[in-house]
Amino acid sequence: AMGLPIVTTQAFGAGEAVADRVTGLVVRRDTAKTLANATISILKDLSFRERARTEGPVWVQQRFGFERMIDDT
Repeated sequence: AMGLPIVTTQAFGAGEAVADRVTGLVVRRDTAKTLANATISILKDLSFRERARTEGPVWVQQRFGFERMIDDT
Protein backbone atom coordinates (compact mmCIF):
# COMPACT_ATOMS: atom_id res chain seq x y z
CA ALA A 1 0.00 0.00 0.00
CA MET A 2 2.99 2.30 0.53
CA GLY A 3 4.58 1.59 -2.83
CA LEU A 4 7.47 -0.37 -1.41
CA PRO A 5 8.17 -3.69 -3.12
CA ILE A 6 8.37 -6.64 -0.79
CA VAL A 7 9.76 -10.15 -0.78
CA THR A 8 7.69 -12.91 0.79
CA THR A 9 7.03 -16.61 0.76
CA GLN A 10 3.68 -18.36 0.37
CA ALA A 11 3.60 -19.04 4.12
CA PHE A 12 0.27 -18.41 5.83
CA GLY A 13 -1.21 -16.81 2.69
CA ALA A 14 1.33 -13.99 2.55
CA GLY A 15 1.80 -14.58 -1.18
CA GLU A 16 -1.82 -13.60 -1.76
CA ALA A 17 -1.06 -10.08 -0.55
CA VAL A 18 1.45 -9.53 -3.36
CA ALA A 19 1.03 -9.20 -7.11
CA ASP A 20 4.09 -11.29 -7.94
CA ARG A 21 6.62 -9.41 -10.08
CA VAL A 22 4.48 -6.25 -9.87
CA THR A 23 4.25 -5.19 -6.22
CA GLY A 24 6.96 -7.52 -4.96
CA LEU A 25 8.35 -11.01 -5.32
CA VAL A 26 6.93 -14.25 -4.00
CA VAL A 27 9.71 -16.79 -3.58
CA ARG A 28 8.86 -20.47 -3.94
CA ARG A 29 11.62 -21.75 -1.64
CA ASP A 30 11.74 -20.19 1.80
CA THR A 31 15.47 -20.30 2.35
CA ALA A 32 17.64 -17.41 3.49
CA LYS A 33 19.55 -17.53 0.21
CA THR A 34 16.40 -17.37 -1.93
CA LEU A 35 15.01 -14.47 0.10
CA ALA A 36 18.32 -12.61 -0.02
CA ASN A 37 18.67 -13.09 -3.79
CA ALA A 38 15.14 -11.81 -4.38
CA THR A 39 15.79 -8.78 -2.20
CA ILE A 40 19.04 -8.00 -4.00
CA SER A 41 17.33 -8.32 -7.38
CA ILE A 42 14.77 -5.69 -6.34
CA LEU A 43 17.49 -3.37 -5.04
CA LYS A 44 19.31 -3.62 -8.37
CA ASP A 45 16.22 -3.03 -10.52
CA LEU A 46 15.15 0.62 -10.50
CA SER A 47 12.32 0.07 -13.00
CA PHE A 48 10.86 -2.67 -10.80
CA ARG A 49 10.94 -0.38 -7.78
CA GLU A 50 9.32 2.47 -9.73
CA ARG A 51 6.58 0.16 -11.03
CA ALA A 52 5.88 -1.12 -7.50
CA ARG A 53 5.77 2.45 -6.22
CA THR A 54 3.03 3.42 -8.66
CA GLU A 55 1.14 0.15 -9.13
CA GLY A 56 1.38 -1.18 -5.58
CA PRO A 57 -1.01 1.25 -3.87
CA VAL A 58 -3.53 0.88 -6.71
CA TRP A 59 -3.39 -2.92 -6.53
CA VAL A 60 -3.83 -2.94 -2.75
CA GLN A 61 -6.78 -0.56 -2.93
CA GLN A 62 -8.48 -2.66 -5.61
CA ARG A 63 -7.86 -5.94 -3.84
CA PHE A 64 -8.23 -5.00 -0.18
CA GLY A 65 -9.94 -1.61 -0.18
CA PHE A 66 -13.15 -0.65 1.52
CA GLU A 67 -15.06 -0.34 -1.77
CA ARG A 68 -14.18 -3.90 -2.79
CA MET A 69 -15.22 -5.26 0.59
CA ILE A 70 -18.59 -3.50 0.33
CA ASP A 71 -19.11 -4.78 -3.22
CA ASP A 72 -18.31 -8.33 -2.12
CA THR A 73 -20.75 -8.10 0.75
